Amino acid sequence: MTEHDNEIEQILRQYRPAGPTDELRQRILSSAKPATKQIHPWRVWGFRAAIAAVVLIAVGLRLAPIIFIMATVLAIPGKGF
Repeated sequence: MTEHDNEIEQILRQYRPAGPTDELRQRILSSAKPATKQIHPWRVWGFRAAIAAVVLIAVGLRLAPIIFIMATVLAIPGKGF
């Protein structure tokens, strides 16, 4: 940075952005509605059911070849675990 940039930086550090006045802040906060939005239980259970289905499908697809091999080996007479 140049010397000129340092001077500008020092000048800008002296100033802060002005916030709203106390009166305006009180008007805004007093007119605001309280947050009362509730999540319906069926939405939560719907997401849980979807996640469970995805997990079960993923586990099933991962285990399908192993189960197929085990069933094939156990079906051979005289061979098995």
